[in-house]
Amino acid sequence: FIHTTAAGVPIDASRTDDVFSRVVLCGDSGFLLMSHVFFQYTVLVRTDKDLNVQWAKRLIASPQGYMPSDIAELGGAHYLVGSVQEAIIDPGLALYGTWAAVIHKLDGNGVLVDQCIVADTVHDPFRYGLLTPKLAPAADGSLYMCTSMLPQALAGTCNRQHTVIKLNGDLDLLWCNRYPMTSYNEAHGLSVLANGDLALMGHYTSNWTPCANARLFFDRLDTSGAILQAHAYHHPFPSSTGFGPAVELPDGTLMLAH
Repeated sequence: FIHTTAAGVPIDASRTDDVFSRVVLCGDSGFLLMSHVFFQYTVLVRTDKDLNVQWAKRLIASPQGYMPSDIAELGGAHYLVGSVQEAIIDPGLALYGTWAAVIHKLDGNGVLVDQCIVADTVHDPFRYGLLTPKLAPAADGSLYMCTSMLPQALAGTCNRQHTVIKLNGDLDLLWCNRYPMTSYNEAHGLSVLANGDLALMGHYTSNWTPCANARLFFDRLDTSGAILQAHAYHHPFPSSTGFGPAVELPDGTLMLAH
């Protein structure tokens, strides 16, 4: 793990035996890192700004299926989100074969202090699964989550609906909005802009499966979830998927990875 300046000049480096899949900058200029092995365990490491380890936690997952997908720091607390098979939460839901989002909250010392489950309990019998949830903390203390919701009946396809959920720091649900598209799509990242608006990034395609020929979409949302702007981006490069959230630069422009 290498810490660099904005120009890419190395400042410090640290080496561990884990492979980190996610790193976030914390409010005190330290770092929160996530490493995981699907269905086995998740490791969270907290460092100071000089990459000295402050604490490390290993969370054991159910062998039946827990997939961590993102981390965040907000007001000194640390958050881990992932997807879990609903049948683990309630065996009576095994028929649906869908996934719920689970958010864990840890305090400044890495101690688990709260957790919540976010799941579709409305669209029976075709429940929506919450896939690859991602977090975006806001300066006002809100915690946003984006996910791609997929009906159980359409599992294995790209017929998803990108969804944004707003919670407070205590993990109380404030609102949830779905944004259906006429094309097959998937949300890949959510970021909070300097003025408080949200930047939702994803891809869309006309292919049912395997989600080929994907192109970018960008939705700008206000703090109530209303769409302010929506754009699609076509480019001459080879199509691809799997990018992250937009990064706002000091001049207000957005940088996207594709």
